[in-house]
Amino acid sequence: MSVAGQEPHAITFNGLGLGLGLTVVRELVEAHGGSVLASSRGAGLGSKFVVTLPIAADAHPQA
Repeated sequence: MSVAGQEPHAITFNGLGLGLGLTVVRELVEAHGGSVLASSRGAGLGSKFVVTLPIAADAHPQA
């Protein structure tokens, strides 16, 4: 998987973004055994991101 980046001509609120948000999200999610999927229909059409995390069984169920 390639490192996520910011489209050079992307419209941003303040133009100060580093484009690191998705990379940080991916690292955190993968560290917890999950995955991040990204898709887009093309430039300027927005993106869809799906984060999947495993759910662990409760080690101490309540009586």
